[in-house]
Amino acid sequence: MKKLIEKGAFQIVARLRRLSERIALVGDREPCLIYTMGKVGSTSLYLSLKKQVGGKIIPTHRIHPKTIQAYEDHYLQLGKEPYRSDMGAFIYKHCIQKQNRFKVISLVREPIERNISDFFQDLPAFHPLPINSTTTINDLKKS
Repeated sequence: MKKLIEKGAFQIVARLRRLSERIALVGDREPCLIYTMGKVGSTSLYLSLKKQVGGKIIPTHRIHPKTIQAYEDHYLQLGKEPYRSDMGAFIYKHCIQKQNRFKVISLVREPIERNISDFFQDLPAFHPLPINSTTTINDLKKS
């Protein structure tokens, strides 16, 4: 029950964040878009900038509709729920297509480190074994 409550609270916070990001796009100041691939530190940058300058900081990994569709199709074929791309679609519609001005921050990371980080983050989602933070090598050998 506690996990259901925590999951519900997380979903509420995530929805409020997305709503506040959309509202930030319709003000007077130019929004600042953090547009990166995953696992490069964009969440840390987003939280730091949000704390320092407030609204108008919008993170996303995908913007173009074809990229969003390909990403979602890939995850759905694997039987997985794709991570949200609605903010990217919103940015495409309200900033790019309307040719509104916005600032862009893009981060990069050494590719091997980035891929290792991504592999271990997604391991529980794609590996059939029940792997979590307490799983040991001996647990894996038993399976």
